[in-house]
Order: sequence, then structure tokens, then C-alpha cells
Amino acid sequence: MLYALAGPGLRMAGAFLTALVVCLIAGGPFIRWLRARGLGESFRKLGPERRQIVDDSKEGTPTMGGLLTIASVLVTCALWCDVVDPLVLTGLGVFVAAGCVGLRDDWLKCFHTERAGMSLRVKLALLSAIALAAGTCLLVFVWGGDEALAPLCALVVPFTDVRLDLGVALGLPFLAVVVCVVCGTANAVNLTDGMDGLAAGCLTIACAAFVALAVLAGSPELAARVGVATAPGADEIAVLLAAVTGAALGFLRFNVRPARVFMGDIGSLSFGAVLGYAAVAIRMELALFVIGGVFVAEALSVIVQVTSYRLYRKRVFLCAPVHHHFQKQNVPESTIVARFWCAGIVFAVLPLVLVLVGVR
Repeated sequence: MLYALAGPGLRMAGAFLTALVVCLIAGGPFIRWLRARGLGESFRKLGPERRQIVDDSKEGTPTMGGLLTIASVLVTCALWCDVVDPLVLTGLGVFVAAGCVGLRDDWLKCFHTERAGMSLRVKLALLSAIALAAGTCLLVFVWGGDEALAPLCALVVPFTDVRLDLGVALGLPFLAVVVCVVCGTANAVNLTDGMDGLAAGCLTIACAAFVALAVLAGSPELAARVGVATAPGADEIAVLLAAVTGAALGFLRFNVRPARVFMGDIGSLSFGAVLGYAAVAIRMELALFVIGGVFVAEALSVIVQVTSYRLYRKRVFLCAPVHHHFQKQNVPESTIVARFWCAGIVFAVLPLVLVLVGVR
């Protein structure tokens, strides 16, 4: 375990590079392994609208690429993270458990021709249970034993003095927030994963931004200067997120158009869940709505589309999520992805600019 031999900054760099290199080296053999076992994406079960916009050349492309990213993050954390830290253990538990939900979903899609994966209700129930367990661990094992850490149960509005106490009623409001943030982020990333490199690129950007915020939250002096809450253990969350960022970037090497592998639900759900958990652990849930602006837009487009159709039998978008709306307008896929990456960079940079403005 190299974490005992290096400081937080070196460990973050080491975690990022290790996860990146593991994905780059193992990516090719792993894709061949998936192809040899017939774990390819099938679009036959999609609705007629979606099938019209799917490139036929993508049929049979290996999926479940999230297995590679999960393995690389676990190996990296074993080297660079304090794996006995409750924050890290809980985060890894969320990462792996959400990946298992995605694995089951991908497995059904690949080998059960009559099913299009798990039902939405079952998927949400499982993700909610994972988030509830994570929130309980934070309350009981991480923060609950020290009265000085009780303020961490408050919902913090960054760069202001506003604190909403969520620790009342045995912490039920806090648990509700954790469930909403973790499940919402996991599903939003899952919805974004519809084009080559779209989700992986946006995840790389968002996770990198949260590494910076975790470093900030881990320093009482810096946190006080910019008006954000200090989160004990945020340095370890920064190392974990650095590993996730490296894995996402390494996976992107094989996922850009033309994609050699798709991350599948196992990748999108695990990435989204751990990003949501990290936002909760460093008390930056509200910042996630800005940094993850692309994911929010994708999820909102689906909500608006479904609500409008059920109430008025009218569609707001040509197809949802919104990236398919642009695809229906004959915008090239590579152009859509590039524009969404640019939007992701803007959303990620905005809170960091606010941090710099807030430094006094």
C-alpha cells in the first residue's frame, strides 16, 4: 500500500495515472475477451424511434466495458487509498454494488432475447437500497460518533452561510437527500450513455472538477476562505475520485467514435453512483447540479418528454434523451458529443471560478 509512503497530492496523481495506465494496457485484451464470449450490444429490443437513429455498424459492439473500469479503480485504490477509511470503504461499496445492478441489467439484455433488461422499478429500488445503506454508514459510522461532526448532516449552500439541518428526525431528511443524489446521478449518467464517448468524456470532466472541490473541502483553511464546509476525510475522497477520473479517461480511449466497446449499465451506474456519493461525502450536493449540468439536462429532457406525453399526448423533443433529439435533426454524432463535452467543461469550470472569486 503506497498511501503510507506519500502525501495526498502524490497519491492523487498516482491514483489517476495508475487507473489510466491499467485501462490503457488491459483495454485491448479485455475487448477481445468480451467479443469472444459474445457479450455484444443488441439494438433489436429498442423502440422503433430509437432503432431509426442507431448506426447499424454498432450492432454487436462489445458491451459491459464497465467491468474494466471497476477492476482498474479497485486495483488503484488498493495501492493508493487508505482502504480502511470508512469514507473510502463506503464509496467503494457504492461503486461495486451499483456496478452489480448494472451487470445484472446488461446480462439480461445480452442473453435474454425477450427482455430489455431490468424493469425501471426494480433498478430504482436496488439503487435506492444502496444509497440508503451508504447514507446510514455516513450517519452512524463516519459522522454519528462525534458531536463535532454533526453539522456535516446539514445541506450546505456553497459560497454562502446557509445551512439546512438534515439531521432532525433521526437523520431521515439526510437519508432522503442521499437517495435522491446517488440514484439521480446514477440514472442521469445512464441516460447520457447513448453515443460514443459522450458519457465517458463528461464523466472525466465532472470527476476531475470534483477532485479539485474535494481537495478544497479537505483543507479547513481554504474551505473557510471560500465559504464552503470542511469535510473530514475529503482528501481520501479526492484520491478515490482521481482513480475514477483516470479510469474514465482510459476507457474513453476505446469508447470514442467508432467505439470499440460500450461501458454498459455496469459502467454508467457505477460511475454515476460513486460521483453522487462523493458529492454527498464532501457536502457538495448542490454543486453537483452545476458540474453535472450535462447529466441534469439529459435527465430533465426525459422527465419533460414523458410528462408531456402522458398529460397532453405531445412530445417536446423529437426523441429523448436530448442528445437523440439533435441526432434526429441530422446533426453528426461526433459534433453532438464534442458540443456536449464543451458544455461539460463550462459547467465544471463555473464552480471553480466561483471558488477563485470567493478567495479573500
